[in-house]
Amino acid sequence: MARNAGRSLCVLNETLYYLSADGVMAWDGSLPTKVSTALDAARLSNVQRALGGALDGRYYLCLSRGSGEENTARLLVYDTERGLWQEEDLRAEEMAGTGGQLYLWDGQALWAADPSREPDGQNTDGVERSIPFALTTGDIGMDAPEEQYLSRLTLRLDAEVPSRLEVSVSYDGGPWEKLAEKTVEAKRQSIDLPFVPRRCGTLRLRLEGAGQITLRGLAKTMAKAQGGIFAAGKEG
Repeated sequence: MARNAGRSLCVLNETLYYLSADGVMAWDGSLPTKVSTALDAARLSNVQRALGGALDGRYYLCLSRGSGEENTARLLVYDTERGLWQEEDLRAEEMAGTGGQLYLWDGQALWAADPSREPDGQNTDGVERSIPFALTTGDIGMDAPEEQYLSRLTLRLDAEVPSRLEVSVSYDGGPWEKLAEKTVEAKRQSIDLPFVPRRCGTLRLRLEGAGQITLRGLAKTMAKAQGGIFAAGKEG
């Protein structure tokens, strides 16, 4: 447990989340697991106060650093189902949950984490922020047999909100080359992006853009290599 982080503890789906000296941890009764690897560790340290809350599978963590006019506060939200972090504009001096709603007090006004649940609240449909994201895969193709090569690769993705996506590829550790761009206007749309890679030993993919995209899988099609993996001969 980090100093001044006693109120960061929160149980969500039988897992305890809290701020430790090493970052945000999840403990399900076995060994604690660090879930804040994607965050800047320096900005999680030396906090003056940490508050935790939960709603619909999301862990809310408000951090205050500094004091007086130099006090800075951040509200981080961790989607435990998708393993994604995002930062909200709202700061919270206090949090309170009812089980069906989470309330945040910013020192002047009371906010509901999900206004659409409130009878007189403003529905949040269609007002998702465009959050930047980036993902780079490891090497793909190292498990391919010597007599085969990767002839086709299909990315299967889900867009949870209107999103923009750019896909790039790096062959055998070389420079990044743009493969495709995709703009999704609708919510909750499934996407298949197929492409035919060059002959190579391995490749890496980079997905970047804004919105919320979930990579569901990579479907690989293998073909028989005539004359070796890098041969340019005709396929049978």
